[in-house]
Amino acid sequence: MLKNFDSINIPKNFITIKHQSLYFLSYSYLKEKSFDSAYFYANKYFALEKDLGIKKAEFNYKELLAEIEYYKTNYKKTIKLLDEISVDDFYTTSFNYTFLYGSSLNKLNKKEEAFHYFKLADSIYNSTNDLMPEIRMVQEFFIDYYKEKKEIKNQLKYINKLLYVDSIIDFNSKTLNETITKKYDTPILIAEKEKIIYELNNHHKNYNLIIIILSSLTLISSILIVRNKRKQKKLNKRIKSLENNSSKNKKLATKFNSGIEGVPQNVIDSILNNLNSFEKNHLFLNNEIKLNSLAKSLNTNANYLSKVINHFKEKNFNTYLTDLRIDYCINKLKAEKIYRKFTIQAIAYEAGFNNTESFSKAFHKKTGVYPSNFIKKLNKKLEI
Repeated sequence: MLKNFDSINIPKNFITIKHQSLYFLSYSYLKEKSFDSAYFYANKYFALEKDLGIKKAEFNYKELLAEIEYYKTNYKKTIKLLDEISVDDFYTTSFNYTFLYGSSLNKLNKKEEAFHYFKLADSIYNSTNDLMPEIRMVQEFFIDYYKEKKEIKNQLKYINKLLYVDSIIDFNSKTLNETITKKYDTPILIAEKEKIIYELNNHHKNYNLIIIILSSLTLISSILIVRNKRKQKKLNKRIKSLENNSSKNKKLATKFNSGIEGVPQNVIDSILNNLNSFEKNHLFLNNEIKLNSLAKSLNTNANYLSKVINHFKEKNFNTYLTDLRIDYCINKLKAEKIYRKFTIQAIAYEAGFNNTESFSKAFHKKTGVYPSNFIKKLNKKLEI
C-alpha cells in the first residue's frame, strides 16, 4: 500500500496520509514487539515529515521512540527521551506522556515520583474521559499504593474507578478487553472491595466505644482546664512582676503567655507536632481536606485546631491550607523543569485544588501574578 504513495503527482493530503501510515505502522510493530521494524518506520516517518518542515514531527517522533524504549524495558532511556520534548509541546500534557513517565519511574522503584505523574495522568483522563487501555494500569497503581499506605478509603475509591473503567471497556469492545494485561480481574476487585467495606463497618461498630472514651477524656480535660486556669492566673501575676526586669525575664514572660485560653497546653503541643508532620509530608495536597476531617485525623476537635492555627499560624484554616498549597506549587515550579510543562489544570489538581479558577485566583492573590505568567517568566529567567 505504501508503495502506491510514491508517485510524484499525488496530492499533498495523500502525502500526509502516507506519513501517518508510516507512524502507525511503526506503532503496530511496537505492539508486536518487533522493535527493529518499529524503529525503521519511525525513522522513515520522521525523515519525510522533517523534509516538509512540520513542526510537530520531532515531538511525535521522540514520543514514539520513548514508547519503543519503554516496551524494550529501557526505562531510563524512556525518561531521557521524554525530557527532551520541548516545553511548548502538546504531548507534555497528554495522557500517554504522563503515563510513560510515571510507569517508567514505577518500574525503577521510584513510587513517590511515579505517584506524581500517575496523578497527573488520572487528572487528564478525568477531564477528557478519553478511555485508553493504559488507564487500567494507572488505577491498579493507586490501588496498590494506597493499600501499602493503609489508606483504605482511597483504595476503595480506585477499586470503584477500575470497576467503572472495566465496565466501559467490556461494553465497547470484548476483544480490546482480552488484550489488556490485568493484575486485578473483576472478581478479585469485588472481593477486595467487600473486604474494605467489611473493615469500615467494623470501624463504625467501635465508634460508640470511642465516643464513650472521648466523653471521658473531655470530662478529664475540663477538670484540667479549670486547674490550668487557676495556675495561669498565678503565672500572670508572676509575669507582671517580671515585666520590667531583664531580657531573660521578658523571654520567660513570653513563654508563659504562649498558651491559648481554653485549650490545654498538652493539646496545643500535640496539635503543633501533628501540623508539622502534616506540612512535612505534604498531606495538604489532598483536595478533600476540611477542618473537621483534618481535626479528626489529628485526634483533636475542630474548635481546638482552628484556635491553634489562628494563634500560631496567624491565619484562618482556609488561608493556611491555601498558602501551603501555593508555596508547594511555587517550589515545584522553580525546582522541576518537567513540572512547568503541564497544563494549569493539571498543576491545580496536583496542588490540591478542585478547579483551575480557584487555583489561579489563590496564586494571583499570593504572588501578584497568574500561574501562566509566572511559568513564562520563570522559563525566561532560567534560559538566561
